[in-house]
Amino acid sequence: MNTTPDEIADLLSSQARVCVRLAAKRNGDAWQLAVLEIITGQPPTDWHAHVWHYDTAVLIAARPAGRAVSRWLTGKRVRMASLTMPLDLDTVAHRERRDSNSHGTFQTLAWPTHNWTLHLTDQPTQVTQEELVAAGMPAFINFDQAAAVHFQPPRLLNRNFSGREAIVRHQDERARFEHVLLRPTELTATVSGSNLNGVTATLGGYDGPHQTLTARTRRVRLPIPGGLPPGAWVALHRDQELIDRRILDPTWGPTGIDVELEPTTRVEVWINGGERDTVEFKRELPHETDRVMRTVAAFANGAGGVLLFGVEDDGQIIGFAPKRARTAVDHLTNLIRDKIRPLPNFRGDVIQTDGRPIVALTVEAGQHPPYGVGSDSRALRYYIRRAASTFPASPDDLRELIRPDPQAPLMYPPRKR
Repeated sequence: MNTTPDEIADLLSSQARVCVRLAAKRNGDAWQLAVLEIITGQPPTDWHAHVWHYDTAVLIAARPAGRAVSRWLTGKRVRMASLTMPLDLDTVAHRERRDSNSHGTFQTLAWPTHNWTLHLTDQPTQVTQEELVAAGMPAFINFDQAAAVHFQPPRLLNRNFSGREAIVRHQDERARFEHVLLRPTELTATVSGSNLNGVTATLGGYDGPHQTLTARTRRVRLPIPGGLPPGAWVALHRDQELIDRRILDPTWGPTGIDVELEPTTRVEVWINGGERDTVEFKRELPHETDRVMRTVAAFANGAGGVLLFGVEDDGQIIGFAPKRARTAVDHLTNLIRDKIRPLPNFRGDVIQTDGRPIVALTVEAGQHPPYGVGSDSRALRYYIRRAASTFPASPDDLRELIRPDPQAPLMYPPRKR
């Protein structure tokens, strides 16, 4: 849904205070806005006010009155910390809805949000690439690194701040999911919000159960006697308006940091979805372990994934003897530590499924790709996943994986005021 800057200004004028983070670059004798973020509602986690002023860049975090920020949009000029700069905006802003605690290109927020992207129309100045140092200020290798620390986005591959953008993030504090727990026959959710009365919690993906909330509701229980269906999700909505949601089926991608699946339920969903780019079955721990390490590296180079040992290619559970399963976890742990460079985040679990223990080796998407296989860091082999297969990474694949990390360590951390 699209709207206009004037309509967004009306929303901001109703807010007592808003959180503002901006980054600007010097354009001759004047300043030009590079990135602007405006957040309504409670500040993000670890948010603090500061002004980092350098010769060619300035980064400001403050909590001005909503009415003052509203005038920036209507007057097309930003005024903050003795600085003034033009705010030339397109006449249309694009809106999208975000779930609570969802990852995006900016810092995660606790509440569902309506995000408006405003396009800056004036001509950009040259990108500042030199080091940023000043007395009493944190030191940065370049503007992108400074902006990454300033805006605190998730550690996403390819995220940079060389473009120019303005975004307004309006937190919807009427209702949200705080925590969701899935058991084999029941979903339990903790909810909160300023206007829960009349909101409905519905288990989606099929004709599932629902519960209408009251102002005093804190816990929601939805029965799932047949287990978690493929494509399941849970929604908070008022009539036809979606307020917040959680994806429950891991085959759809990340389920969100608040969703917990009991181990047996998680295995059931993995197996029901079959082998794919994030799931692979192994009947037993192979004697040739190099193939397993290739898949581990490929998972770390991609979206992460899980290897299930004790499961046939068709999903039939074979299992291990209990002692053998624990030994397999220890063996896999030692192999990954010896063979994968750099070391990805992973865990090995023994899970009882239908009375038979299997081994689940879960590998997280890596924060520092590429991940290679080999005992010698000078002669590593790299792999990627496509569909349900692991392939050697091509030079083009490696170039895609190798990106500068804008969140490399600072010379010294910013000071909280």
